[in-house]
Amino acid sequence: MKLSKALIVSTIMTVAFSSDAFAAQTQVLFSIENSMITSKAVYVIELSDDFKIEKGEPVYGFWLRPSGSTRAMTWMEKRSAYGIEYQHVQGAATLEMALSKFSQRKITIEITEGKAVAHMIINGKNCIFQRVFIKATETMFGPSVEYAEIIGVDPDSGAGVVERVNQ
Repeated sequence: MKLSKALIVSTIMTVAFSSDAFAAQTQVLFSIENSMITSKAVYVIELSDDFKIEKGEPVYGFWLRPSGSTRAMTWMEKRSAYGIEYQHVQGAATLEMALSKFSQRKITIEITEGKAVAHMIINGKNCIFQRVFIKATETMFGPSVEYAEIIGVDPDSGAGVVERVNQ
């Protein structure tokens, strides 16, 4: 009997103090899709083990390929269309940020009951921000953006909301 108690205590201690027990939580916030490429840019937030926003730059983006593999964004991608203009932690449960190409559009990340949700004004209403779709075409001078659609959900009705921004 003593052996089984020791085994139980040992197992509990191993689980309680394993690195996974103290690991940060990564949650998906939103994505950007471009009609000319098959990969999409995915933006996530790193939260502490108790679901709080930590100082620094907890939001970052990466490429998600159709195969499911990922790739870090290059320095140039971070400085151009897919970069984060700024991110300001405003407490343990709120962060304000903007994307480089939509710097006039504030995104507010709020943590409620351990879940991170991105909010943005879409068509004049505070919505849950889900993604941006970029319609681009190839020209003799390189890719050209025709328009972008900012896509979200009305938190009151649950209805989808789309705002088209012409370039």
